[in-house]
Amino acid sequence: RSAAFGSAVALRGDRALVGDSLFDFGRSSRATTFVFDGGTWRRGTALAAANNGLANSGAGFGSGVALDGELAIVSAPDSANRRNYDQRGRIETFTASAGSWTREPFLELADGPFGDRFGEQIETDGVTLVVGAPKGDDTDGRLRGAVRIYRRVGERWQPDGVLQAPDADGDTL
Repeated sequence: RSAAFGSAVALRGDRALVGDSLFDFGRSSRATTFVFDGGTWRRGTALAAANNGLANSGAGFGSGVALDGELAIVSAPDSANRRNYDQRGRIETFTASAGSWTREPFLELADGPFGDRFGEQIETDGVTLVVGAPKGDDTDGRLRGAVRIYRRVGERWQPDGVLQAPDADGDTL
């Protein structure tokens, strides 16, 4: 019942994370873990968006995935902000322990324009998280795109800077 299995992929060591941003033909979405056991790939846990109605159908959960050891990060770049429903995007983080995945506090922008696609691209090394928002704005409010940087402190991601195109002329990244 998948319509977009493989919409994003990440690989670290013997683990893979595969996004499925249109699972069940767009009614929901997920990302699935896989583990290589030395001879075959074994399907693991299906990670789903938080059950609050904001990051499910149509939000693109699984459009971006990143993996580092026991840390899996999944983005929903079309997710509505829980405060004003403006589709700024969301990042959800999961950690593995003893074969089970636990959801950590999610990350969403407090600022940024409607539809900035926060989470279009994501990558992590486990300590630093970089998040692309190709429709994001810069300090003068022009939609030039932005890359937000976060540092992991405990179970939370703390803002650590914003990258912008040095020659931005109003186009997105």
